[in-house]
Amino acid sequence: MKNILLLVLLGSVFFSCEDDDICTESYTSRLFIKSYEYRTGNDLTIDSFVTKTIDTLYIERINSDNTSDYFISTNSNTLLIPIDETSESPTRFNFYLSEDASEDEKTKIILNYTKTENYVSKACGFRYEFSDISYEVTNQGFIDSIAQNLNSITNESSPHFSFFH
Repeated sequence: MKNILLLVLLGSVFFSCEDDDICTESYTSRLFIKSYEYRTGNDLTIDSFVTKTIDTLYIERINSDNTSDYFISTNSNTLLIPIDETSESPTRFNFYLSEDASEDEKTKIILNYTKTENYVSKACGFRYEFSDISYEVTNQGFIDSIAQNLNSITNESSPHFSFFH
């Protein structure tokens, strides 16, 4: 009798789950930046760029409410930085190579966007997408050039920005 009751209980738990009770991809996409070696010349094509690994990069995200979050990237040429979902546009970023970097050594960027909330499912809840992306560099710092590759942040399959240094 106990075995039958246990079997019925396990069966009801197993069959009561629906497809939308399990979340596999609800996250809000992060800002994707790829780092490249800075080069000059007329014969440059996108295929001729060489990725450049940054030993240590400090990132300060300053949200619209003036709170700051800090991130550190080590030994990478790829950055994935979350945009604060509770914050409104713009979000400011400071990028620097050492903890004791002066203000002149920091690359400062203001990121403007339109935030859209999208319902995914009962299990996943909502995710945010950022469109109409534009940016302003307020201090060049260590980065020689910045290229905007995409106008929206909806996934992490391709870099949204490229840094050349």
